[in-house]
Amino acid sequence: MRGARLAPYLTSPLLITSACLVSACGVDVAGAREEMRASEMPSLSVAAPSRGATQVDESEPVLLEGDGFTLRYPGDASIRPLDAEAAPGAAAAVEIRGPELRDVEGDPIDGSASYSFEVVTYANDEQLPLELWLARQRAASDGGRGVVTTVSSREHAESPPVASKVGSMPALRESRFGGDCDLVRYYVAHGARVVAFRYADFPIESDSLNAQHLRTYARVMSTFRWKDAPARS
Repeated sequence: MRGARLAPYLTSPLLITSACLVSACGVDVAGAREEMRASEMPSLSVAAPSRGATQVDESEPVLLEGDGFTLRYPGDASIRPLDAEAAPGAAAAVEIRGPELRDVEGDPIDGSASYSFEVVTYANDEQLPLELWLARQRAASDGGRGVVTTVSSREHAESPPVASKVGSMPALRESRFGGDCDLVRYYVAHGARVVAFRYADFPIESDSLNAQHLRTYARVMSTFRWKDAPARS
């Protein structure tokens, strides 16, 4: 199922001569876990539409239906589930992967991706305000059990969440140092669910297409909708 046509996504494959830079920032875009059998993957994925490889329109977004929400992602991207280690405590988690990278001869690099954008759903059974829910997650992360396990308590303290927007919805945004990039997370809450959008923001000197990818992530987030939320006029 495809929705109304949006502005084309700028996600052309990148011709490179070295290994993918994104993987250096803790974002697994190289498919390190793809060797696992399907039966070994935990049930964390949201429902993505099936589509034939010959019917992909790179300019037409694809509808992704999650647990209580929908969003649209670029037609030339692919979806894969994240395992429990990549999204501890999540009820559902997927990665939206950009087109494969290409080598100097123009051939696709198997298992690679030009960008990685993650959509992770958490339960909020107590229906806590988003600020309190996130504070609990960050406290748990400091103890090695939380949402992000690749940053230190010092980095938590240096980057408190700030008020932001996902489309027209109120959100919290946090950014944590990831070694050679910033690990950015946006959180939105509705009822008993919290959805996080996760990606890596690289300096331009290490990823010349980073600005282009950030625009893609912003477009994806702008299409996010809660299924049972009243329509805005």
